[in-house]
Amino acid sequence: MPQLLHHESSHSKVGHDDNDNNSQDSCPWDISVWHQEVLNAHSVPNANRNKAESIIQEKNLPPSFTTIGDARYILRPEAIESVFIMYRITGDRVWQEKAWKMWKAIDTMTSTALAYSAVRDGNPPAGQKPSLADSNVHGEFLAGRDAQVLLLDF
Repeated sequence: MPQLLHHESSHSKVGHDDNDNNSQDSCPWDISVWHQEVLNAHSVPNANRNKAESIIQEKNLPPSFTTIGDARYILRPEAIESVFIMYRITGDRVWQEKAWKMWKAIDTMTSTALAYSAVRDGNPPAGQKPSLADSNVHGEFLAGRDAQVLLLDF
């Protein structure tokens, strides 16, 4: 996942798992709204749908994303850490599964023969890997561990 991105969220259902309790009716997807927001974000608000689709293809924008300002992925743990905290607070294994999916994606994109590396462009997944990584990349990932390993009882 890129470090800096912008997305249109007012009409977006994209990103919800099939298991989520949100109904499609409560958050309908409107591709024309997304196209207009892409055009606005790229300073061509009066262009047509073809121009929006051209920008989406050129920038490799996933549905609901309007721009990707910084495509690097520098192995920061905050997103997966928040999922871990939700799992530990709720005890709901759905959060553990979400963390596992995130970890598999991170592993796929960042693993090298010897370690893990940041990625120069996390969009598309075949980004170049510079020879660097934050030292805490694995230190904060415990979503798969037994709840007794790290107690959150204060």
